[in-house]
Amino acid sequence: MAMKIPVEADFNSADIEKKIEQLNRMFANMGQTVAKASGQRFEPITLKTKQDLDYFVKQSQQLVRVQGELGKRMANSGQAGMNPFEANWSKMYLNEQTRMRRMREALVFMGGEFEAAHSPVPPAQRPGGSSRTPPSRAPEPPTRRQPGVGTQWVGGGLRALGPAGGVAAGSLSTGMSMGFGAGLMGLLGGLGALGIGKVVGAATEKMGVAEDNAVAYDRLKRTLGDVNVSFGALKSVLESSADNVKVTFSEAAQLGSQFAKLGNLTADQYKTLSGELQTGVGLSRAFGLDPSQGVGALGVARGMRMTSNEQDSRKFALLIGETIARSNAFAKADEVMDAIAGYTTQQTRASLGANVGGYAGLFSALTGSGIPGLDPTGAAGLLSRVNASLSAGGAKGEASQFMSATIGARYGLDPFQMQLWREGGAFATLDSTFGAGSMASRFGMRGPGGDTTWLGASLSEIRRQYGGNQGMLAHATANHLGINMNQAMAMLAIDPNQTGEMERRLGAAGVSLTDMNAAGIASMAKVMFGSDADRTSVAQALRSRTGAGSLSADEQRQLDMVMGGDDVGAQKELLTRLVASRDQEQTQGKDIRDSKAALDNIKTAVADKLIPLTQEMRNGIMHIAGRGEKSSADIQEEVMRADSRGRAQAIKGKYGSLIGEQDKRIVDARLSEDPADYSTTENSRRIQEEANREIARLKGEQADLLAEENDMLGERIKAMRDDESRRLMPANASMHMGGGPVGRFANGSGARSRAPVGGGGGGRMPKGLGQLSQDPAFRALVSGYEREIGAPEGLLWAQIEQESRYHTNAVSPKGAEGLAQFMPGTRAGLERKFGRSFDPYDPQDAAFMQKELMRELFQQFGNWDDALRGYNAGPSTSRWNNSETRNYVPSIRGIMDRNSSQGTPLPDGGAAAQNSQSFRIQADPIEVIHKNLAGQYVGPSQMLATRVGPASPFGTTG
Repeated sequence: MAMKIPVEADFNSADIEKKIEQLNRMFANMGQTVAKASGQRFEPITLKTKQDLDYFVKQSQQLVRVQGELGKRMANSGQAGMNPFEANWSKMYLNEQTRMRRMREALVFMGGEFEAAHSPVPPAQRPGGSSRTPPSRAPEPPTRRQPGVGTQWVGGGLRALGPAGGVAAGSLSTGMSMGFGAGLMGLLGGLGALGIGKVVGAATEKMGVAEDNAVAYDRLKRTLGDVNVSFGALKSVLESSADNVKVTFSEAAQLGSQFAKLGNLTADQYKTLSGELQTGVGLSRAFGLDPSQGVGALGVARGMRMTSNEQDSRKFALLIGETIARSNAFAKADEVMDAIAGYTTQQTRASLGANVGGYAGLFSALTGSGIPGLDPTGAAGLLSRVNASLSAGGAKGEASQFMSATIGARYGLDPFQMQLWREGGAFATLDSTFGAGSMASRFGMRGPGGDTTWLGASLSEIRRQYGGNQGMLAHATANHLGINMNQAMAMLAIDPNQTGEMERRLGAAGVSLTDMNAAGIASMAKVMFGSDADRTSVAQALRSRTGAGSLSADEQRQLDMVMGGDDVGAQKELLTRLVASRDQEQTQGKDIRDSKAALDNIKTAVADKLIPLTQEMRNGIMHIAGRGEKSSADIQEEVMRADSRGRAQAIKGKYGSLIGEQDKRIVDARLSEDPADYSTTENSRRIQEEANREIARLKGEQADLLAEENDMLGERIKAMRDDESRRLMPANASMHMGGGPVGRFANGSGARSRAPVGGGGGGRMPKGLGQLSQDPAFRALVSGYEREIGAPEGLLWAQIEQESRYHTNAVSPKGAEGLAQFMPGTRAGLERKFGRSFDPYDPQDAAFMQKELMRELFQQFGNWDDALRGYNAGPSTSRWNNSETRNYVPSIRGIMDRNSSQGTPLPDGGAAAQNSQSFRIQADPIEVIHKNLAGQYVGPSQMLATRVGPASPFGTTG
């Protein structure tokens, strides 16, 4: 039976050995569990004596107090009063990652250590054996030269990264104790010492890359318009794309910028970048091209507004793939892409529209004809000349103009309609010229319909007039199109291909564009337009696949049966379905490329997590050199927040993907509904209900994890700030007064007084203020705050005394709370700023809030007098000019003078000042109201502080 060891317990000698053994075993087991999850080694402490046991229990008590959330979770899981290291942590934290992190923090707090699993000196060979004996008494409170609990917790979070995180955590401790220069060098040098061959250790070589990536993401954010573009979300989109298409983060940033610029993306269109990059990179990989070529071609189409979404981009990729296959130009796929992109750009800009499918049909027919000189570049040049000639009405002057007019009359076009048609170029159709979406339809001009191109109509009319004489036909065609006779004969002999076949066959095979893997376009093209040998080779490649993309047993049987028959249509349909949703065939080269990209991204991701740390260390160096404003506590907080944002982003990314899968189930279910078939409708309704329940569960789980992460962040920051406050005090200062801790007003029982004004008598000060005034530690804390913000000595304490005279108890009639009389809204603002909660009845919290608000007000007004008035009333309230506010500053000056034992008293406008012929002039602030000529308010009003200086001598200026 397990022996429960409570947080607070007395031990007798008979049980000591058994309890020590049990605690050592529980502590070590927990440490080994955490170490295994992070790939590290755990070095526990070892309890040996009764003093060790007492120390352990006291530290456990401190752990539960410091980590208040831990105590709550123990209570909620029915484990209140137990020692944390005996508790069942699975009941307290459902998420394994969070559980491991919290367990690690607890172990480190108690003195356990985690280190790299490859450390050259195993613990067993170190002095003292495999574990360390805890100190016989509690350690001294940390001083400025020692990293405290807050630093330990930061280190605990960083060590979760593995060996590199352990080095970073150690460097942070070094930075806290020896200066941030030493910490930065320790970080970079320590990571390098882990070995280039180690993935995490090699992160140092990627620090510059990670920083360059961050700059590239920021540049892309500005390119997209900045507003409504989340830097974190943009980064997440690009890096997830990199992982999906197996490119490095740097390449993903470059490709994203390329598509965004060519496609003229704006605002939240960045959310589609992941799908666009997958299609563009997949298209490039399908034909062995650099990823930038496919992305560039799709970007051009988007920029010319020939496509408008991810589905359109997939259709455009299919058109390119079909053109390459029909051209039989697999080895010159880049030239085909350039030709299509060039035509799209040129013709769209010239006529505000382009028939890319018509161009691709004739281009592929010419290129695939086998005629010498009609390679992709030759065919593109020929069609460019033809297009230019027909756009001008023909190349043979008046004869061509007459021919064009004749063609227009045959189609019933007036001269204006005829001009519109020819301006659309060789591949413009009547539908594209006058149909929906055309400029003519927007302008209100009507015209006939049809899918005949301007080039097709021109060749038909030339054949009609000169078809009886082959020489005359070729000569007339050459003259009208502006080409030579050989080229003219090729144009007359070759019929254009009908494009769009790949998209139609894909649909016939039951594959949606959304499920299509662009990397399989080349194989699909060979299946649809290749020979019997091509289909056989594709089938054989599918059979030989292993691992990812391998065929199931059922798919294998279907393939064998279909390929053994003579039904070519069935072969094409099955092969299309099998190839369309699969990535490229695995080869050694593909494995090397993909693994190199994955390894590079892992190292860059680790380096990226270290960027906030190194950046804050840089800030620390600047602070030490007198060039920065951040304190060491500010730097630690920034690291904590950056780390927390990364974990929150990961949670959102994970659950966003899972929720997206359920949304897709709902959409697919709705699309499958057949109104005439009740069974399909009922099945769809069942699927949608299941998906909605799962979405609700996932959203709830995500919200719980995010709330848990936020709570943990607040607790860590509060613990670190408390630790910083303790370090500000003298080493021998006592933080107790009247038998109770400073955090409470001493009234015998330690209870806090929150009675409203009038509940207590007369002019008594709040309970506890008298004891506080005699407490050297608290006075030292307040004095430290005054020096930190540059306030006159005694200012903050005098302000506390002044508030106590105005308000006899801790709560004013208007709701101001505590010694420093903070309104709840003001306190809430500071809590949002610092990411932690403040207790206005805790003198330390009250003094800290008072310091921060005074710092803000001084920065706003530029002088302490107006800052004090603003603290008491606020510049926008009606109390600004009342008697209490006007007398506030002189009253505080008087208190400062009486409390001051050195220095010259501040002038208060009293008799002494009058006897020395000094005059005190008080000028109220000036309220500036912003209105336009119509008398309407166009902005918030402002209060400008006024200053009155000594008069200049008569007759002088300045």
